Amino acid sequence: MQRHHDDDVSEIVEVARRAYGHRLAPGTSGNVSVRSHGDGDNQFLISASGTSLGYLQPQDVVPFPSGGMQDRQPSSEVQLHAALYRVLPRAKALLHYHGTWTILAAEACAPEKQWRPSLALPEFAAFAAESAVGVVSAFPAGSCELAREAASCARQFGAWGLILRGHGGITWGQSPQQALFHAETLESAAQIDYLISGRKEISRC
Repeated sequence: MQRHHDDDVSEIVEVARRAYGHRLAPGTSGNVSVRSHGDGDNQFLISASGTSLGYLQPQDVVPFPSGGMQDRQPSSEVQLHAALYRVLPRAKALLHYHGTWTILAAEACAPEKQWRPSLALPEFAAFAAESAVGVVSAFPAGSCELAREAASCARQFGAWGLILRGHGGITWGQSPQQALFHAETLESAAQIDYLISGRKEISRC
């Protein structure tokens, strides 16, 4: 059991730093979690509140629920992670990131509840069923409303992630690394689509 815990912590730290390095989590934004091994569907490890993913240390990873007193508090988005784990039995890890292009993609498709890129990108088709990703309405960060809306959206769409309007995206997978791959795919597709859309608008002028 200890080996699993240490492995999970190491993976969270590695993926957190990579997400920061890829500009997916500026400042102290973003959070990563891993579902606990053999501890039930609603228990997981998550990066602590107020930490920079780029400088995350093993001691900055905390359990939720804690089962007692602990020095560090979990990320403010802990309810978002908990709600998604409850409705996504296949998800073993979650990454919430603040990608610029993902945020812009959500604004470009307002008020739609789903987003799909203009180009049929092969890597994106493998990411999302029917090449569409659910778009969660804007709610305050860390709120129960955001958690409930994201869970409802995740039930409806079969992708490995969601766009959070005005708030980036959240992706999941069988490991933190796979969740990061999905975040990179979504962010890249959003960038390409936004730039193509901009060119089309310019050509109409």
